[in-house]
Amino acid sequence: MKNRIAFALLMGGVTTGLITFALIYLNLGFGGLFLKVWMRSWGLAYLIVVPIILSVAPSLQGLIARLFVATKGVDAGDTRALPPKIVFALTMGLITTGVISFAVILMNLGFRHDFTHLWIRSWGLGYVVAIPVLLIVAPRVERLVNKAFAQSP
Repeated sequence: MKNRIAFALLMGGVTTGLITFALIYLNLGFGGLFLKVWMRSWGLAYLIVVPIILSVAPSLQGLIARLFVATKGVDAGDTRALPPKIVFALTMGLITTGVISFAVILMNLGFRHDFTHLWIRSWGLGYVVAIPVLLIVAPRVERLVNKAFAQSP
């Protein structure tokens, strides 16, 4: 459990920091308030995402594992199937970027006539930013956390 909490705290910080940076730049640019708005947005996103990682991720991993076990024998020669870790990253990225982009746009711009357009555009950008982070950084963070807790008494 300690590993999962440490991982959620670290990955939550990395992913929300990068996603909110991109979203604030996309919607507001690098104006004089950029740093203040980004930090506020990062804090909100972090508070939203860490509980999602802690509560949704284990169930989602279990569901993906069951689906892949159930369909594994269908066509063993089919190399087009995505590995479960990639499916998890794509799905978890979809959930977290959708929630983050909604909250950040709502907090910074409010419900405007173009809210849906801004949200979908921001969600897409957030997803493009999050997926490489989830696929490249997350395994390294997981190894680091596992190593750190394996050494502790």
